[in-house]
Amino acid sequence: MAYKGETYGIDLAAGGYSYDKNIDKMPIEAMVEPTKNINLHEGGRGKRGGTATVNTSALSGTPRIYGLYQYTLQNGNTFIITATSDGRIQKDYTTVLKTGLTINRAVHFVTFNNLLIICTGNDLPQVWDGTDAATYPLTGLTDNDIEFTAGVKSTQTITFTGDPSNDEIITVNGKSITFKTSATDETTQVELQAGTATEMAAEFVANMNDSARGSSNTEINVATYSNVSGVVTVTYDTTGTDGNAFTLAESATNLAVGGATLTGGINAVITKDTTTNFITRLNYDATNPGFTAGQIIKVDGSTSNDGDYTIKTVAAGSLTLTQGAVLATEDITEVIIITSGTPSDWNSTNTNYPRKLVTHGKGASERLWAVYGKSKPQKIYASAQNVADGITEPDFSDANVLTFNIDTGDGTGIVNAVEYGDRLVCASRNQTYIIEDTDTNTDNWGYNRSQWEGGTASDRLFVAVTNDIISMDSQGTIYSVTAAQSYGDYKKASLTRTVKGAPFMDEFIRNKVKLSAISDFHAVYDPVLRCINFFVVRTGQSDVDTALCYFIDRGPENGWVIKDNVNSDSGFKASSSAQVEVGGLSKIYTGGWDDGFVWSLESTNLNDNSAAYDSGFRTPRSHLSDPRLLKRFDSGRILIDATGNYSLYIDVWVDGEYLAQNAISLAGLGSTYGGGDTYGTHAGEGWYGGGRGANRGNVVEVVFPIGRVGKRIEMHVFNNNADEDYFASQILIDFKPLARQVA
Repeated sequence: MAYKGETYGIDLAAGGYSYDKNIDKMPIEAMVEPTKNINLHEGGRGKRGGTATVNTSALSGTPRIYGLYQYTLQNGNTFIITATSDGRIQKDYTTVLKTGLTINRAVHFVTFNNLLIICTGNDLPQVWDGTDAATYPLTGLTDNDIEFTAGVKSTQTITFTGDPSNDEIITVNGKSITFKTSATDETTQVELQAGTATEMAAEFVANMNDSARGSSNTEINVATYSNVSGVVTVTYDTTGTDGNAFTLAESATNLAVGGATLTGGINAVITKDTTTNFITRLNYDATNPGFTAGQIIKVDGSTSNDGDYTIKTVAAGSLTLTQGAVLATEDITEVIIITSGTPSDWNSTNTNYPRKLVTHGKGASERLWAVYGKSKPQKIYASAQNVADGITEPDFSDANVLTFNIDTGDGTGIVNAVEYGDRLVCASRNQTYIIEDTDTNTDNWGYNRSQWEGGTASDRLFVAVTNDIISMDSQGTIYSVTAAQSYGDYKKASLTRTVKGAPFMDEFIRNKVKLSAISDFHAVYDPVLRCINFFVVRTGQSDVDTALCYFIDRGPENGWVIKDNVNSDSGFKASSSAQVEVGGLSKIYTGGWDDGFVWSLESTNLNDNSAAYDSGFRTPRSHLSDPRLLKRFDSGRILIDATGNYSLYIDVWVDGEYLAQNAISLAGLGSTYGGGDTYGTHAGEGWYGGGRGANRGNVVEVVFPIGRVGKRIEMHVFNNNADEDYFASQILIDFKPLARQVA
């Protein structure tokens, strides 16, 4: 017998999360609390994928993972790089590349000319080439392939064959020293020993090395004196040719000098070597990582002169090196020039190291752009052009860097930048700027200030998606940059509140999200689900454990969903996030919050490391387009995929009164209440490789009872069990109109 009533359809391909308080205005396709952990990208509503740890063992010390990046070399080798709260950089979870960086800092990564560049904003950027055992500070050295030829000290001999005669003289570096039978002034006299030649030589050496006697003379104390069997060796204290000017002369019996001067002094030099040698600093201070006098550098891989060398002076990008780890008083006459590739204002005095680096430009015009310097955030730096040889560091040297000063007027300067199309878009807290760099003459480069007011809250909340840039500002407003450019008003471009069908996500963010912790928020775009995830801290909490997910193709009214697991650790309890490629498929990885794990989102196992999570959607309390009509709600029908031998649950309320929970079988056999029709098989292949679609079976229409009179109906459809999937595309409500309310 045909049903003698009406049927109201709810299209589950439409609708998104809404925080609107006006329930009569809200369309029944919308979703309200406690809707969470569903996906909207397949023409209906399905359970989100699970999350799983990627590394089998936690990173040492279970730190917070503040930075996450997939570094891929031109030869195809790839590494997962993590930056942790203890100031470490690791590759592939087990190998430490760097320690001693500033702790508890969000870290950014970028690949430029096949090199990985790492930024904390508090340290000189680090570089890794994918092969070295450790990162090294960005210096932009003109030639990292070097050979070090160590300096040599000058020497000469004085040979004693007995005692000289009384009042005879030896002249040491221009200072006359008299031999006396009885010395009265041992600063200029040496007492005769009336013994062997060795004894006379020993007394001479003792006098010359004694700071209270001969060594008190500045002419004499620049050398060191030693004796072996009556032969005195004079050694100049520092390497280099300066010692070759030290003179010796005598007019005495029983002694002879080997030459008029010391000889053999050679300056230290650095020359290019064809092997893969490198120079690195050993004892730089993490708070002062620029090259400075007294620091020690290490030469590795040279032919025969590997070792540690002290930096004597630093001036205009030149380093004068001295031999040995502690000989700070040494001198060499030849200045060894190593051209520094960082700006002079990137130093610990100005604390102006960049927070973020962005690759921008095409072909030979590609440069590395640096933003958000700590002491000069208004200043943007562009390196010299990429030489594209796969080994040369970016050159930010004063001679080659391009700089732009943008007076943002908000005291914060430029906090973020992304490449969008062929433009570099920069943002302060309250404004957005577009770099104009298309002219072939760099003198004509500059920037344009956007016509709208609106910026970004931090260096991690300004994200390029397929055809847009999405930003969260310091008030929690999430908006489209391209739409703001079109409207001239970023409020009109808001994705959290619109004039029509507003989801009122701005109200949700103000009430449910801890904006005072916005520096911990971060965002990442998922190109498979085509959604952007904003990871946030909930009100009353201290950890990030929730993602506000916006599906970019659905618009603000239908695009929002909340994902989390507030009961167990999951990939949403994350201090960082990144897009990576695994087996040719795009994935989202997140860095754990104080657990030392990297997590993968949207795994085919529907659990969070074996833990269950709540998943479902709740409809608003709907009057089915007629708030005055009393209705007899007879039954409901839900169109679902038969995904396994388990159930989907539906709670029903009429006029706010809870009726019952219905268990809907997903085994492909129809409803537990004895009805249901099969319409064919699900043709989808799922996402992230097809694992989910393979578990889905027949599309079934299942009936569930209601049996209550009222004006408004609401439903909560859910499955909170681990490893149990569902997908629903439509709900039909069978009802019979009874009477219209009379005023």
